[in-house]
Amino acid sequence: MKAFVTGVGGQLGYDVFNELKSRGVFTVGSDILRCDNVDNYVQLDITDSGAVESIILNPSEEPTLPEAPEIINPSFELAAADTPLTEDLKASNGPLTIYGWTEEVNTSFNNTEILKSGNTASSQFGSSEASDGEYALFFRHGWNESGTTNTFTSAALATLPAGNYRLSVDYKQHYSHDGNPNNKTTVGIAMMNGETALGSATSDPAAGVQGNSGDPTYFTDNAWSTLEALFTVEEAVEGATVVISLNAAGQRRSDFFIDNVKLEVVPAEEVAKDALLAAIEA
Repeated sequence: MKAFVTGVGGQLGYDVFNELKSRGVFTVGSDILRCDNVDNYVQLDITDSGAVESIILNPSEEPTLPEAPEIINPSFELAAADTPLTEDLKASNGPLTIYGWTEEVNTSFNNTEILKSGNTASSQFGSSEASDGEYALFFRHGWNESGTTNTFTSAALATLPAGNYRLSVDYKQHYSHDGNPNNKTTVGIAMMNGETALGSATSDPAAGVQGNSGDPTYFTDNAWSTLEALFTVEEAVEGATVVISLNAAGQRRSDFFIDNVKLEVVPAEEVAKDALLAAIEA
């Protein structure tokens, strides 16, 4: 998206110009008088149709989009740097060592596993093919009706330049109960700058099933969902981290598959469109 704002020497034009710029829209400002208070400015008379047409058809060069920093081991395919996994990894009642990620988990009644597509998980709900590559992360937490947020935090990213981003993760989730469904089992994803969330999103609650044997092929039969968080970085950030949160609140158990964590640069027009749709829905 590109915008051409006239009258930037006045208050309304100036405010519109800066609002568009703050939303990541490539904007050219103009006024009949000289203006030194905005960048990317051209002085012209808007009654001169030729001059206006020239600016619209041949604006100043649009800046290139920033490059998103790499997330280490985003699809859980590596045992170490440049070393592919060759076998499943499993831990119970405590965290699993995962290259590029740090797990923080309640140490009772949990299983964390990196599983090759289709391999048996410690799950009531069956196994799953990976969403990306050959391996996926599986997590299970049992007997936890009150809910516990278990997290997987990425290694610190390289510089996150100013720009618009989409952070996403593919997931599957399900839980079981003894007749007391609570609809609190969820997946969350966030880009964190220290204790500050630059952007975050939480999934809709998982569906639940009663008993310890229901839905034995749920993960096999159901497709992956994708959770996305759109966010804008105004100034470059050093050392940001991706945090995946699994709120395990199943009375009997909450089970999750996680894969394909992605960070992508988003064009300004997509951010503006989403903001407009959100405003309409509100």
